[in-house]
Amino acid sequence: MKISENQLKELLIADDAPALELLSADGATVNILAEMVLTINKDFSSHSLDRAGYQISYGGRKKKAKTAEGVISKLKELNVLCGCEAELARVGGYKTVEEYKAAKDFDKIDMAGLIQKYRGIADSFVLVCQYNDGYDESHRFGSVKLCQKDAEAAFEVLKKQQFELAESQYDSMTDEEKASVPAFAELFSDIQSEYDEHVKTHSEDIEKYGGYTFFADKFMHGETKYVEPKKVWHIYHAVDFIGECKYALDKMQQNSDMRPTDLILRQNNYEVLLNNLIRTEITFTWHCTTTNMLSTVYHFKLNEDTINWLLQFKDDYEIEKSGLEDLAFYRGDELLFSSCTHERIHFDRSQNLQN
Repeated sequence: MKISENQLKELLIADDAPALELLSADGATVNILAEMVLTINKDFSSHSLDRAGYQISYGGRKKKAKTAEGVISKLKELNVLCGCEAELARVGGYKTVEEYKAAKDFDKIDMAGLIQKYRGIADSFVLVCQYNDGYDESHRFGSVKLCQKDAEAAFEVLKKQQFELAESQYDSMTDEEKASVPAFAELFSDIQSEYDEHVKTHSEDIEKYGGYTFFADKFMHGETKYVEPKKVWHIYHAVDFIGECKYALDKMQQNSDMRPTDLILRQNNYEVLLNNLIRTEITFTWHCTTTNMLSTVYHFKLNEDTINWLLQFKDDYEIEKSGLEDLAFYRGDELLFSSCTHERIHFDRSQNLQN
């Protein structure tokens, strides 16, 4: 799409200037990236983030510009800005300025705006909290007991997810790379056997470091059976991560404190949520993340009562004051909105909604 010189300058001088990809008159790609400098005072009590200039990349070369005007001048030299217009390929990861601005506006949406957007299409929502607590030197995996059934369910979900992620990396290899290793299922099984042997050999260290095997690190040092292609690392990491989580599950089953999964709802008198609780999941993975920290995912009905409960919070990030986090809206099993509280990011998925 065409972008005017004034529009381009507006994007360049914005406090959160996006990465820009432009096309020259002969179709060459030119990338522009704002460079920032973080300054922290000596006692770490304050900091500032300041614009240091811009980096312009084209044809394998890089140039610097101190100001937006300097960028504009360079773009004219490169025949990217012709007659006060340029061809924009991408802005901040989006194809058009309109899409980019809409995404920026969505970043600022409050809870009332979220409810207005999703109340007509969503029928449930999700909130998450950490499964365990009571961590100390003698309770490295918390104090709350995990039952065998929940442990097995969490493990199967994680194993399937990691297997599929690893397979997707294998599928992205070139034919030449795939020819240098076995078929995926065999390769995964082979690396699993290599992991099992590593665990047997280093059991004392693994216990000492709380389940961390550092197995995937061996790949980076060229100490594994397979060292090429580089994407094989993802399979080593998946096998290692599955083992790490299995270790944590086994330890939590040895804990002694019994606790109902809805305790946080009862302790905080969240009667509205309790009355509209659909189900709970004990899991390492949910709509916005996968982690080695076992968590409880609560699924609630979305209705006028629960909407009023949500509206007490300014936005989806403020929900963490309740002891819950990572709000998501669903229609059936289809994810419409996903918020990652600690990262302070959220995404609209409703454009993919199947009618």
